[in-house]
Amino acid sequence: MKSKPVKAKDLMVDNYTSIDLETTGFSPSDDRIVEIGAIRVRNGRPVKRYSQLINPQRPLPEEITRLNGLTDADLRNQPTVDQVLPDFIRFIGNDTLIGHNINEFDAAFLLANTTRLGMRHIGNKTIDTLPLDRALYPEEPKHRLVDIIRRFGIAQTESHRAADDALQTAQCYETMKAYMKANGIK
Repeated sequence: MKSKPVKAKDLMVDNYTSIDLETTGFSPSDDRIVEIGAIRVRNGRPVKRYSQLINPQRPLPEEITRLNGLTDADLRNQPTVDQVLPDFIRFIGNDTLIGHNINEFDAAFLLANTTRLGMRHIGNKTIDTLPLDRALYPEEPKHRLVDIIRRFGIAQTESHRAADDALQTAQCYETMKAYMKANGIK
């Protein structure tokens, strides 16, 4: 995925898709996507959910199972990434993509996978809530998704399941938009 970060004047979009990936690790070149979740948002409200488990065709590391609760048995009979990505790409369309650490993590995994599979790269504009949170709340010591959802009163824990995390990211983004509007940030 060739990420196109959005300029400051374009940070307040009402129609977008919030995405999250769960993976076998942190290396886009060596690790694999095991779950894709996305929430389509229109006029600031969630309207459609996309959630798909993916067979990584390799065993899950124990630390990943501890993190998100997924097991090899959960993924064994699921489609492979080459079967899932075309449907996901249709789901997101030309929407701006919102994600927490999307520019460093999710976009890198999507680019690595589309490249490996010889597919068209995803060129959607992105808004990353991690640097946005750092810019809006520089006094806060932590900016992980779990810290933000607690700070905004959205939830006490992050589920580490893709669609749930995508929804929580959309909720965080909507709260950040309200903060920007209330404080005259354009």
